[in-house]
Amino acid sequence: MKYLLSFLIICLPTFNAAAVISDDWLDDDALFDADIENAQPATEIKNDGVNKKQKADQTGIKLNTVDQGKKIQIDQSPDGNSQSKNSDNTATEPAATNQAINQATTEQTSESNQSTNSQLEDVVITGQVDKTTMSEQTQKLFSMPGAGGDPLKALEALPGITSEFSFVGAPSVRGSAPEDNSYLIDNLPVANLYHLLGYSIFSDNIVQNFDIQMGAFPAKYAGGTGAAIYVDLREPKNEPFSWVIDLGMFHSGVFLESKITENQSVYFGARKSTISYFAPLFIADDEPEELEEGEAPPPIISQFPNSDDLYFKYHNTINKQNSIDFSILGAQDYFGIEFPEGSEIEDTEPALSGGPLAINNKQSTSGLNWEFQKDNNNRFVTTLGYLFFNSEIVLGDGYFNNLDVNSLIVKSFYENSNNAKHIISVGAELVSDHAVYTSRLLNTPASRFNEDGTYSSGVLVETDGDITINYLDGFVQDKWFINDHLTFTNGAHVSYDDYIEDSIFQPRSEIEFNWYDEWILKSAFGVHHQYPEILSLLPDFGNPDLKNITANHYVFSVEKNNYSGLKIKVDTFYKQLNNLVIDTSDERRYSNQGSGDAYGLEILVEQEKIGDFSGFVALSLSKSTRTNEITDVTNSFELDKPFVFDFVLDYEPNEKWKIGGKWNLKSGSLYTPILGGEPNPTPEYSDTFIPIYGESNSKRFPVVHQLDMRIEYNKVTPKKEITYYVDIINVYNQKIVQGYSYSSDYSEIEDESTGFPFLPLFGMKMSF
Repeated sequence: MKYLLSFLIICLPTFNAAAVISDDWLDDDALFDADIENAQPATEIKNDGVNKKQKADQTGIKLNTVDQGKKIQIDQSPDGNSQSKNSDNTATEPAATNQAINQATTEQTSESNQSTNSQLEDVVITGQVDKTTMSEQTQKLFSMPGAGGDPLKALEALPGITSEFSFVGAPSVRGSAPEDNSYLIDNLPVANLYHLLGYSIFSDNIVQNFDIQMGAFPAKYAGGTGAAIYVDLREPKNEPFSWVIDLGMFHSGVFLESKITENQSVYFGARKSTISYFAPLFIADDEPEELEEGEAPPPIISQFPNSDDLYFKYHNTINKQNSIDFSILGAQDYFGIEFPEGSEIEDTEPALSGGPLAINNKQSTSGLNWEFQKDNNNRFVTTLGYLFFNSEIVLGDGYFNNLDVNSLIVKSFYENSNNAKHIISVGAELVSDHAVYTSRLLNTPASRFNEDGTYSSGVLVETDGDITINYLDGFVQDKWFINDHLTFTNGAHVSYDDYIEDSIFQPRSEIEFNWYDEWILKSAFGVHHQYPEILSLLPDFGNPDLKNITANHYVFSVEKNNYSGLKIKVDTFYKQLNNLVIDTSDERRYSNQGSGDAYGLEILVEQEKIGDFSGFVALSLSKSTRTNEITDVTNSFELDKPFVFDFVLDYEPNEKWKIGGKWNLKSGSLYTPILGGEPNPTPEYSDTFIPIYGESNSKRFPVVHQLDMRIEYNKVTPKKEITYYVDIINVYNQKIVQGYSYSSDYSEIEDESTGFPFLPLFGMKMSF
């Protein structure tokens, strides 16, 4: 409870995400990349009856043609860049990026004019990824069973990814916490990618591509030691006015889109959560009409969690070399619960008794993006961004925290491929964060290393002030095509800030062996950094002398593909964490005297559609530990999940119906047992108790297994398209224990908290 309250008070991950320096442009080795299905159709050319055919796989556009043993392969990466490689160890120039909607590029080799016994030279015409529509792999995430139509929740079905709580919560990737991830939308960091209930702040109407880098990221990424999660918002379509209405039990919204001129287009949308209208159907009302004598009044939900978001994007293709985008993404979350005097919480958290626990968070990210491409070999992108975050939290009678963060962001990126065997990338980013805070709260230093104490046992801190932090990041990377099968990528990222004045040099390397796309072997290494959470740096709450957290990532993977659509991928990883922030019992409050390790094996077997069926099986075996270097004690990390298994199966009998199921089996979450209670050391609450904890993370909740389903029916008419859907969470109503509540003196367990029961979520989407 102590850590949860402290987390809510200062909104650590949200402010930290605002302060994190992260880069943007996606890597073509991402787990989920843009795919050929959204590319503009390639023109088929026939020369004397010889058809030139395309071959596609998940990593982009791959066109293979053979002429007397000579192979030409053109790879189209998700960001619109392509690189062709010949078997004679030369590389053709990259294709032009998508400067105009529905534009295709053509590369043609010279024709042989020899006799008919001689084969013709190859003619290859590629298409570019359509940035106005969602990639196929991202569509799969939105329709994942059990995700409620949200791609971030769908990630949990993939190897190496899990969440802290059932159905709600941000992803924990390869033994790291959600706050260890970096999040980006359209080149810019966001304060928080999630609403309070755990679903993302963007709708499926605006997403083009969704990507996650799980380890040993390329040099362009920074700001996280867990994973880099990136969302590409699609460009507005240059088509006549259209609109969409989305009605669901979690949220409902409207979306408008239209062309302005032949070169300009725009869209706007907004959503509002609707779960508060349906929650009473699934949540029992615990408040009795009349209390018996001596009975404690229950808490009262004054405001069920509500979430709103809106989004706007304008695109202008100025000419063949220049284009600009302007976007705004905003979100709000608010929640309130009242604890009447004499309620049960008075025994364990008396500071909250007689007052509310209320949260109101607002955020917005706006950006202006200019892309200039002089020719096929030179690309330059500059982004100007502004981020705003406001948090107002009330904790009981007279305790509060108000926080305002304003961030200005300037970042530029240049890519050069004049050399046939190399793609050189260079980027820089400057961020200035200014935060203003006013607080009156009980401060108990908290971290994931320690569960001791409660919020009510903290020391009263009344303070106000402001803080400005400037960050400067830069990177350089060289992707070297050694030959037709071997690619070596080498780079480095450098980070500096003027608050803790800590410079971090982060080398990154990857080597890939590709045997005609059938066997792909990769080995990668990277050093990564993460800025300490802001609360732990403030003089009144933490230690201004903290340094950056660092991590060394080691990754090795083997991937096997065949032409029947079967893909088998095996990943191994090792992650070494240093300078982790732990809470201390002395005047420092926090120090960098923590370390950790995470290692594991991940297996993914995926089958593309055969007949009416498709699906995949994912298995993760891993271990994650943390060491307190002050006490020299090593414990399992609280989000450690040694075993996670997912089986996903989709059935599409025709274009109208789609039925999918996901069965999940995984280890239960770890928790620290409570051995009893002792008197609260705070004089004001000396008649209450605080818990005495046992060994950290030494107990585990029961094994979790759950079946989720999703059913879609799509109806198309000349004037509209309607999709009806139902997500069924926890089909067979499995009880999933997630916590315990104790008696007032912590002598016994009185109740247990569980995850979602059987929960059907209905909805419909109408497009006009």
